[in-house]
Amino acid sequence: VLTPDDKGNLLYKQKPYVSSSYEEYGFTQAQLTDGKIGFVNGVHQGWCSQIGSKTRDITEWVMFPLGDPITVSKMIVYPCYDDEFVQDYHLEVSTDGETWTTVWSITGDDMHDGSARVLTFDPVEASFVRLVITKMGVGDPASAVGYKVQIGEIELYR
Repeated sequence: VLTPDDKGNLLYKQKPYVSSSYEEYGFTQAQLTDGKIGFVNGVHQGWCSQIGSKTRDITEWVMFPLGDPITVSKMIVYPCYDDEFVQDYHLEVSTDGETWTTVWSITGDDMHDGSARVLTFDPVEASFVRLVITKMGVGDPASAVGYKVQIGEIELYR
């Protein structure tokens, strides 16, 4: 059952969600939809994929089940850091969790100021939403072992 916050965010405190991978160090599943953006008292907030890709080409995703079909038209994605975010990504919706339709996409996101990405699209019925990342930004890899995707918060609206 969805319980939106006072702004209408359908994902507020919603869990579980499913992701392509997950890095546990400093991150918990609840942090991606807890309403907190970025770091709070030095604690990481949000979702982080596993480290591993040696190139900026990467496929990682995070998917949210919504229950019965509901009309959605906007997602807001908050980066974890000011100067590094993904470059190519798209938003998909599904009514059955198997057949996906892309409703929004970008190639070459070059904003490096940590601002929220507002993804608006024509209203569509969905039982699932999935944010798919296909290319990392231009920053350095997270560590010597490779790149990882980090997202501070995701919100979804009618």
